[in-house]
Amino acid sequence: MGKRRTHISEAIRVLENNYLKILTVYEWADEMGYSRSYFCRIFKKEFGINPKDKLKAFRLTIIKEEVRKSPEAIGYEIAVNIGLADSKSLRKFLYTHFDKNLTALKQELAAAWR
Repeated sequence: MGKRRTHISEAIRVLENNYLKILTVYEWADEMGYSRSYFCRIFKKEFGINPKDKLKAFRLTIIKEEVRKSPEAIGYEIAVNIGLADSKSLRKFLYTHFDKNLTALKQELAAAWR
């Protein structure tokens, strides 16, 4: 951990600016200059949510933004644009954390936009 520590209040900005390379809480903590366990403790104290939940919610938000920008985009395009390896990674993320696939998410968003 040779990085200079960034104040915890900057954590969201750091995530927004580096989301292509921050895929885990460990990577986020490292980017901030903290150990994972210390980062989790001070993040929850500062923001009232654990960083894993914030990271999942943030990633879903950027997936939705990608779908809004390009509703016809295929899974691979969306995955690469948000920092995931491939469509399989995107499918696994959506199913594991939100119990839906990309098609269901697109339908849900389309209905909300009407």
